[in-house]
Amino acid sequence: METRRRTVVVGISGVSNGGKTTLASRLEKDIPNSYNISQDTYFVEEEDVLIDEKTGYERWDDLTAMNMDEMMKDVNDWITNPQKFCPEIPSDQSKHPVHVLIIEGILIFNYRQRVYIPPDPPGMFDEYVWRMYLENKKELENEMKVDMVYLDGTKNPDENYNKIKEDLLTLINSAEKS
Repeated sequence: METRRRTVVVGISGVSNGGKTTLASRLEKDIPNSYNISQDTYFVEEEDVLIDEKTGYERWDDLTAMNMDEMMKDVNDWITNPQKFCPEIPSDQSKHPVHVLIIEGILIFNYRQRVYIPPDPPGMFDEYVWRMYLENKKELENEMKVDMVYLDGTKNPDENYNKIKEDLLTLINSAEKS
């Protein structure tokens, strides 16, 4: 009897330094057969980052700062063969038929926890980072029509994590039964 491999892809996005990497790392640790791809590993070289004309800041929160083709290749490679990325995934798919890919980053939903050293210049968050986050969020909501769950950043991080983990495990259990 052939067991069909099923995958669940979870996207975690939000403003820079909003806890995406922490959440993704915790989920990867606690969710069986999961793997995390961080968009931060796909930044272009600093000299290739555009400068915002309005503020003069480097446009790290813009798709032009990312090598999205390379990231999407890795995502597609994972979907095709999760064991390439996670050798510990058992070859007997009947034991764990659902594989989970966690993708986190500031712009993961815009394809057509960074620490900044030195710290951001004064006003950069309000004048540029937040503005870019709102523009990207609006594009996501209006054009991509994906199911999204918003977290309340004022809540205890463990409370948000437990809710996401519970929802994800419910989804996995549902996929295993289908």
